[in-house]
Amino acid sequence: MSKKDMDRRKKFILELMGDPIYQPMRLREISSLLRLSKEEKRELYDVLDELCEEGKVSVDRKGRYEKVKGKWKKKKDDRYYDDRREEYGSEYGIKKSSRRESRLREHSSDIPKVSAS
Repeated sequence: MSKKDMDRRKKFILELMGDPIYQPMRLREISSLLRLSKEEKRELYDVLDELCEEGKVSVDRKGRYEKVKGKWKKKKDDRYYDDRREEYGSEYGIKKSSRRESRLREHSSDIPKVSAS
């Protein structure tokens, strides 16, 4: 795909996502909306991936694409955009069993140890 085609497609996707009635959608939902073939679907993925790298589009944990709004821009090295990590702290995204183990370790260190003498 040429640079000119890529830019034209990026502009089209950004217009689609900028529409007020647009709901965040997965890749397959966008491709079915646009009635794309398999080859065009691969090109759509390339366009969306490049928009993600530029920070103009974000992907949530469920794989839905949406346009980045306002001052929240994602980092170029991070593909997924998720600002909730700061709200919930370092435990966000850790399995529950790992959380329990870490909490048990914290509480066990608070309990004074009795030596057998």
